[in-house]
This record gives sequence, C-alpha cells and structure tokens, in this order.
Amino acid sequence: MVVKRTVTKKNYILAFVITGLIFVVAFLFGMVADRMFVEHVDKFNDETRYDLFRLELRSALLEDRICEYEFDSFVKDEFGYVSAEIMQLETKLGKNHQKVKDLKKYYTLLEIYDWLHYKNIKEKCGSDYDLILYFYSNKEDSQGNTLCDDCERQGFILGYIKSENPSSVRVYSFDYDLESEEVGILKSLYGIDSFPSMVINDDVIRGFAELEDIEYFL
Repeated sequence: MVVKRTVTKKNYILAFVITGLIFVVAFLFGMVADRMFVEHVDKFNDETRYDLFRLELRSALLEDRICEYEFDSFVKDEFGYVSAEIMQLETKLGKNHQKVKDLKKYYTLLEIYDWLHYKNIKEKCGSDYDLILYFYSNKEDSQGNTLCDDCERQGFILGYIKSENPSSVRVYSFDYDLESEEVGILKSLYGIDSFPSMVINDDVIRGFAELEDIEYFL
C-alpha cells in the first residue's frame, strides 16, 4: 500500500522562510567578513609604512660599515609575507582593486630597497651577486585576454634560475603598468619601453629571452 505524503501550504511557507533566513545570514556574514578583511588590510598597510622607515634608517646608520653588515632576514621574511597578502587580496578583491595596487606599490619599494642594498654591496665589497630587474605586464584586452603571453613564460624561466642559484641570483619583478614613480624612474634609467624586459646587472634585454640567453649575462 502506497502512502501519499501531502505538503501543505504551511510547509511551503516555512521552507521558504527558513531558506530566506539562511540566505540573509550568509549574506550578512559575508559582509562582516569582507569588512574585517579590509580593516586587516588597512592595518597591514600602516604597519608596512613603519617597517619601510625602519629599513631606511638602518641603511643610513650602517652605510659606512656596509661590508661588515650581515643583511638580516627581515626583508626576506617581509617579501614572503607581503607576496602572500597580495595573492590573497587579488583573490578576494581582484587584481585591479586599489588596495591591491597600493600593496603592490609597497612590495615594489621593498624590491628597490633590496636591489639598491645588494647593488651597493656588489660595488663596494666585491660580492658576486647577479641582480635581475624583470618588467612584466598583467594588462588584458576587452575580452580578458592577456596582452603579454611571454611574460608568464619569462617569469617561469627566471624562477628556475633563481631556484638553481639561491645565494647568488636575486630577481626583482616589476609591474610595467603600475602607477609608481619609482618604477617609472627605473624604466627611464634603463630605457625600458616594452615588456617583457630585463636588466641583468647593467645589461638590458628587451623581449622574451630563453634560458641560455639569460645565463650568458650571469
């Protein structure tokens, strides 16, 4: 014998109300979570300004004894931390969100600081470092297609070189399109007007370069 279950109008309404409440709670929770995340980013940006000031002060204090100064792990740790924050922000807010761009500007300042430090050590102390400035672009066309197909491949090759020479090769990546005066100065100094482009020590390479081409300059 088959028993037919009847669903009353009251049950329909109850189910609708419960579903609606779940949706509202989830929506409100998402808003609160997003707000907390943005506040975290604002606090992080304030802290990074202080950290950068500390780096500048430390460099000024030790300028005359730079060859005796063992560069601590602060910048290295900061690179990893900021990079993780940028990736999280890009996932959460999108690559073109202003807060993402602001954090990338700070990361860029860290890179330039680190580059100048090791460039100074190389010139004054005779240390054998290979310093690579890499200019890439994340720009997309109206269909969402990247305008620099070679930039990602170039990044992989540079990542491989860095992994093979962790103590002697330092790679600094700069977003060509980032509205940063400092990046603009670097592009002007080395005549960078396209991407991908690289400055390996003081040699400029425009366009995509294979592994062996890069290794020639190291």
